[in-house]
Amino acid sequence: MIRDAKSFLAEVDTHEIDYGSLNRVTDLPVLPMRLWGVDFEEEMLFELKGHSRYAMIEICHVRKRAGEWTWFALVAEHDGRQHVAVGSEADYRIGQSFPAPVYRSDLRVERTEVKGRVAYTFAFVLPDGEGIEGQVHARARGTSPAPSQRNGSAMNHSHETALAIIDLEEFSWARAEVRIGGVEVPVRSLAPGLPYAMRLEQVAGGLAAGAMTIAEDVDASAYELRYGIDDGREPLRLTRRSEGADLVLSTADEVVDSEYRFRASSGVDGPIELYLATVRHGDVETFQVRFAPPLPDLRYALQEDRSGRMIAGVHGRQGYMVGRYRLSTEGEGHLDLLPSAPFWACERPTRSVFKRGPKAVTASTRVLPSLALNGLGAEACFSRR
Repeated sequence: MIRDAKSFLAEVDTHEIDYGSLNRVTDLPVLPMRLWGVDFEEEMLFELKGHSRYAMIEICHVRKRAGEWTWFALVAEHDGRQHVAVGSEADYRIGQSFPAPVYRSDLRVERTEVKGRVAYTFAFVLPDGEGIEGQVHARARGTSPAPSQRNGSAMNHSHETALAIIDLEEFSWARAEVRIGGVEVPVRSLAPGLPYAMRLEQVAGGLAAGAMTIAEDVDASAYELRYGIDDGREPLRLTRRSEGADLVLSTADEVVDSEYRFRASSGVDGPIELYLATVRHGDVETFQVRFAPPLPDLRYALQEDRSGRMIAGVHGRQGYMVGRYRLSTEGEGHLDLLPSAPFWACERPTRSVFKRGPKAVTASTRVLPSLALNGLGAEACFSRR
């Protein structure tokens, strides 16, 4: 963890760009990456032993925009693919805030607390149609880790769909009893008598893979923002406002609010350079990433490659992730975000490729482990644990 974010960023020289000599390809703003973040009030996590397809299950208590709460299940396969299981049609749209495919699973969770102990009884349908049910037992209040240990590992799930960092607020060991198709399935053990099952409170956030498209809106003060190429959902409203020398673009989905801050020293009609992006879940800042120098204005056809530093945090704690960015002019241009620490962020660099036009702009992001550590690959990151 980098404790002095200002010093880390101040070491980078500012690059000056003569935008007047460049071709402006589009008037629409270009957002180079999709943010995500969630505040988990409670989470039950357990890893299955010996199952042919599924590796890890997380059952999460998540705040809705109306101030109410609901349950989601995150189902991870052995190859890292993750699914979001929801319990109702109303929760289906809310589940789309997560950077993973969502499906309706008839999820049901009952929580019982007695004398400092808590029990969760759950049942839902797995992505392949099999039923899973069980109980998780744990202490109602857990242990707060030391500050140096709060940036908990993102494990090996969702590695193709999300770059994640975590602020672990509290944890306690748990006991899980799990049945799939009516047959008991053992939980993997970390040591004799210590099953890999936990109750957590944590905040997680980062960058999501996938496409993000901006188009004109009938309201001159806003744009349309759509995740995915055409997933049938109504587009989100991306509003803009001026704050001093900043141009701020913001949007809200069913769970979180995202905000992108651009330096607009010549006003909103001049060049705009992204220096800060933030996502909030309710009153909790779940993720923030800062760039120095700011990312160049991607509405222009740049003539030279650019690079700089980035630093990110969760839950208002900076320095949980550090690294570099690299902007290439190849083709229509692409942006690589290259974390150097922590090790599980290091293994998940992202590349965003841009398609810019007068009526729509799309940034398509992938997680590319081969880019890690200047091409050494994801395996080299684990020496940094």
